[in-house]
Amino acid sequence: MLRKIEGAKNLQPGEMKEFKVNGISVLLIHYQEKFYAVSNKCTHLGCKLSKGTLEENILTCPCHGSKFDITNGKLVEWISRWPRFISSLTKTLGLARPLVAYQIVEKDNDVYIEI
Repeated sequence: MLRKIEGAKNLQPGEMKEFKVNGISVLLIHYQEKFYAVSNKCTHLGCKLSKGTLEENILTCPCHGSKFDITNGKLVEWISRWPRFISSLTKTLGLARPLVAYQIVEKDNDVYIEI
């Protein structure tokens, strides 16, 4: 099922928009003329990624520096701003997880998320 994302076409390249899908916070990102959507909460502490930074296709958590690839949600770097021991420990405990990546469909000059 497709759900239209209101205001998505107003996003400029490099901009992000937070919205809810069935009560879940999702982040829509306009990057290189395409749209991507990932979960808006970091997989470790639940930080809001909409407050993070976007460089190229990498979204950086504002709290502890974890980096995620917006094109697929994969974890690129884990807790870069914390001591290596804590980073290793949390990774060993299974807290280093990717983001949920959502399918985006562009049609009829609108942007939709597949749910």
